[in-house]
Amino acid sequence: TEAELIGLMERFGIGTDASIPVHINNICERNYVSIQAGRKVVPTPLGITLIRGYQLIDPELCQPQVRAHVERQIGLIAKGEADKAAVVLHTLVQFRQKFDFFVQRISRMDSLFEASFAPLASAGKSFSKCGRCRHFMNLISARPQRLYCRQCEDVLGLPQGGAIKEYKGLVCPLDGFELVLCSLSGRDGKTYPLCPFCFNHPPFEDLGGAMDGGGGEGSNVNGQSLHSGLGRGTGRDGNGNDNNSNSNSNSNSKE
Repeated sequence: TEAELIGLMERFGIGTDASIPVHINNICERNYVSIQAGRKVVPTPLGITLIRGYQLIDPELCQPQVRAHVERQIGLIAKGEADKAAVVLHTLVQFRQKFDFFVQRISRMDSLFEASFAPLASAGKSFSKCGRCRHFMNLISARPQRLYCRQCEDVLGLPQGGAIKEYKGLVCPLDGFELVLCSLSGRDGKTYPLCPFCFNHPPFEDLGGAMDGGGGEGSNVNGQSLHSGLGRGTGRDGNGNDNNSNSNSNSNSKE
């Protein structure tokens, strides 16, 4: 409720008696929350997506500690126990660093918003299974191509400049995400299986050129070398059955 929210703000040192009502009014006007029956504060899809985006980039901005520290310093200034200029300078430096860090990673927020609010998010085709929740992720085919899991509210970039297709229902043995088939365009275009999660979060330190939100052509090559190996040699189907045709042929030859 609104009263409980005010209590939490006071408990964590966010705002004052004069500023707290202004804060609540601001988040209502910006459509981050709505006030419903019983003065209940309910987050909107916009507010939820915004906070998820902040968590992807700088989780500290979602917590009360930074704001509470500023409030404490202001209190010390009022008591004559802190120098105003020093506090202002320190705060500006801190937020400049956070701002620069945020701008460098804004593509993560953009991808989440595009997947959550673009019409394609609702019209996107259920495509491959998420390794975390086992629900189907939506394939957003508009450039940049990406997979979006509504359940986990996560966006996974895909190689650009090619076609993404379903692939045998096999899953990555490292993370459980369903493999997809990537067909690159052009005369020298290659087709290879790929794990969407490993493509975005390479599991090996020597795997360079991985994409960060948008993906690059360099990551296609690295993705190919890893994931085509997974698809050929260590892929498992959705029931966990080994589909390693190479190992089967080897064992038969030994017999």
